[in-house]
Amino acid sequence: METPQSQCIVLKLGGNKNQRSGFQRRNDDSLTPASQKTVHYDTPDVCSCDEYRPFWISVINGVLMIGKGLIVGINVIAEWTDPNPFIVRSIGLFTSQHILGEWKVQIEVVNNLYDGSFSRCTTDYKAVLDILFSKEKTSLLQCAALCDKLLACIGFNYHNQSCELVELSPGVVTQIPKNQEDGWEFYSKCYRYNGACLWCYF
Repeated sequence: METPQSQCIVLKLGGNKNQRSGFQRRNDDSLTPASQKTVHYDTPDVCSCDEYRPFWISVINGVLMIGKGLIVGINVIAEWTDPNPFIVRSIGLFTSQHILGEWKVQIEVVNNLYDGSFSRCTTDYKAVLDILFSKEKTSLLQCAALCDKLLACIGFNYHNQSCELVELSPGVVTQIPKNQEDGWEFYSKCYRYNGACLWCYF
């Protein structure tokens, strides 16, 4: 029986010894050939061990695309239309078994996709970022409400009624610096319907 939990689409880059890319759709957990549909395209030497190369993926209304570069829709290298599309609720990255790989992921945060929630991915850590505002004798709820109202605020450090609202420095973010400090917790704003909580990516 087909269920949303068992459906899966794999988008492959540089498979078959860096010669092919494409898609594999799984209908269920049986892993039988009948439950899978595979579509491949020739993409010789699409990946490189000597440099980072930018790629994008797009899944809209059953149309799946993989492309090179930073602009979605340009330089398409693989495209397939799923005859039975489903809603994509999560995404993951992995490098094939016995192969070494390194990824850098660009996360575009669109302000109107902030969904009003926060996530605490670790405990006993503070985010070492630019402090927008700090306040003592503040409840956790009050601290979250203050951050919620400020567009620049990406989260807050909180410990024993001490609240620090923080923002990112200008430029591309490759990491969120953090210090281990007992009792402190960092709460990250979440975007895209709780699907992108910045702190959890670093």
